[in-house]
Amino acid sequence: MNSLISPEEADSIIRSIQLKRSATSIPIDSSSGHYLAKPVMADRPFPPFDRSMMDGFATKKAFLTQASLSIAGTIPAGETPPTQTPNNSAWEIMTGAVVPDDCDIIIPIEQTHRIDSQHVKIDNQGDNVLSFIHKKGSDFEQGDELIPAFTQIKSREIAILASVGAHTPQVIQPPKITILTTGDEVVPIDQIPTETQIRQSNGIALKAALSKYPISDIRITHLGDSLESTKAECAKAIQSSDLILFTGGISKGKFDFVKPAIEAELGSPLFHGIAQKPGKPLALWHQQDTTVFALPGNPISVAITFHRYVTQFLNQWFQQDPPIQQVELLDDITIKKPLTHFIPVSLKAPSYHQASLHSFNNSGDLASCIATNGFVELPKNETFFPAGSFVNYFPWS
Repeated sequence: MNSLISPEEADSIIRSIQLKRSATSIPIDSSSGHYLAKPVMADRPFPPFDRSMMDGFATKKAFLTQASLSIAGTIPAGETPPTQTPNNSAWEIMTGAVVPDDCDIIIPIEQTHRIDSQHVKIDNQGDNVLSFIHKKGSDFEQGDELIPAFTQIKSREIAILASVGAHTPQVIQPPKITILTTGDEVVPIDQIPTETQIRQSNGIALKAALSKYPISDIRITHLGDSLESTKAECAKAIQSSDLILFTGGISKGKFDFVKPAIEAELGSPLFHGIAQKPGKPLALWHQQDTTVFALPGNPISVAITFHRYVTQFLNQWFQQDPPIQQVELLDDITIKKPLTHFIPVSLKAPSYHQASLHSFNNSGDLASCIATNGFVELPKNETFFPAGSFVNYFPWS
């Protein structure tokens, strides 16, 4: 393991990675969750015509002095309106319909009553201070930006994409990911383990954690403790992946073959070892347009290093800059070793801005953390964190 660096130094190295992304077009009904590769522009004015905001009657303000108005006809939504309004008349108009050019007010139907089938009386004329006409281009002009680039597509964005006819929006191409788990002691989840074996959990857990991103191309392979098989799978993954996530086999043990296998393909790591607990052996490579994170093997270490570092890389890929979340500690904490510590916490309802520590035995004690919401980061430059301190918080996904 190389000399230990700080989490801040690791952050800087991750940020320095030059990523080779591309854009792709996908059907709009498959685009939810993806990130726009370019801004969405208005293809015409918003709204594209003077639009009635109410069911009611379109007329001229000058006609409102009359005791009643003649009903000249009906204007449904989607039809071309009349070009001229007869004197002392009004058009019955529907919400969303085009307002005739010579009409300057819509009287809501609630402020009228019919005298007969051909005449309508306007009530409360003095209260008609709103025209209820949504003027053409009053929201956006043609060519205005409606959605910035790199926005994640959700239901509102899909509505806007549809309104401008973007049926195949350009999105950032997600990375192709290979997850390589390691260990002779690990067996498939549908197999009954012996007393010396454990079931596989890291690979499927990482795939689930990745589901917060629009990534569908994820391959999971388990490797035994063999240098040759680790080298072969590593070389194969580099040829087909943008991001590779190893779990286990990255420390100093006799059967830890991940580092030499990756070095055979990509050379020396950008870093190997961070002054933190848990997750000290974390390593990073980037070369040939492929990024490799070698995470420790214990489940809590995997979860913490993924959410603390790999998510940062993925946010860069999709050009996101999420705000740093902070929570208030409800307990005093004393740190003994000069390391950055990551500690699982439970958030207190109803604000979920206060955190209680959650004890666990070690970084393999995953089940004890099931009641937690995430973890806090306690920097090594302090040894005592009194209750009331605010610290950075990372939620589980």
